[in-house]
Amino acid sequence: MTKTRFGTILLAVFFVASATFAQDDERRTSQSFDVGPDGEFSLSNISGDIHIEATSGDEITVEAVKRVHGRGNAHLLDEIQIDISHMGNRVRVETRYPHGRSHHRGHDHGNGGVSVEYRVRVPAGTEVEVGSISGNVFVTGVEGETRVHSVSGEVQVADTPNLVRAESVSGDVEVQRVRSEDDLEIASVSGEVTLTDVQAEELDVSSVSGDVRMDDVACEEGEFDSVSGNISYTGRIAKGGHYEFKSHSGDVIITIDDDIGFELEASTFSGEIESTFAMRVSSGGVHGSEINAVIGDGSAMIEITTFSGDITLRTH
Repeated sequence: MTKTRFGTILLAVFFVASATFAQDDERRTSQSFDVGPDGEFSLSNISGDIHIEATSGDEITVEAVKRVHGRGNAHLLDEIQIDISHMGNRVRVETRYPHGRSHHRGHDHGNGGVSVEYRVRVPAGTEVEVGSISGNVFVTGVEGETRVHSVSGEVQVADTPNLVRAESVSGDVEVQRVRSEDDLEIASVSGEVTLTDVQAEELDVSSVSGDVRMDDVACEEGEFDSVSGNISYTGRIAKGGHYEFKSHSGDVIITIDDDIGFELEASTFSGEIESTFAMRVSSGGVHGSEINAVIGDGSAMIEITTFSGDITLRTH
């Protein structure tokens, strides 16, 4: 046997063995529940992504895929429990793991990692509360009050007008096309936060170690924070509104229309302040990296503080 042929055989054996070792076992289930047009739905997962989307009709449909990674672990499919309770217009789903099995093994493909992926369709008016310990969460089109949380995973929410809260401990948070008449809280500890085409009565947006980016945003009151990231705000402010921007080691960039006047209090310890607005310097004036000024009628209030970043204000 030639060396080339022998090497080809060894390579083929290696790939077959690898495929066998990496084989995943899975089990799919699907259930539907009649809840009416404005039901309530909650889901608590341990490991695995969650997809929730609004649909027509009066039913909540829950599709779940249990997965066990690694050879010889198919028996764990019977041990992972999906508890579903249905009472009136309320549906509650909870993933339960075998006693003593840590959810942190959910991504351990070679050692019996276990996960459950959910795809859920709800009537548009359903109130939704959903969370995952280790997994991404996606919500689209829900019109009822919505709360979304992940400990270790990304959170993406779109076309959800009554979003109340979207947060992740270790992951990015992205919110798009939201029109809320209430308060809205968006947060991440160690990820970026991105808002696009978002309106709310009051906005509270923060990240500890990531950038905060807002584009086409409007609110009457806003509090925007990042410890070690930049903050950028492009959008509108309201007459009489109050806006507070804080970053310890990042830049703050604000781009707004010039049709609403505002009072400005801005300070940076080791950065610079730049503005394209015509302003009247009030008492205290400009002192190095601190400025107090009035733009237009001064009806709104903007406060900006950063320790080691630059501050930039500019018109559209």
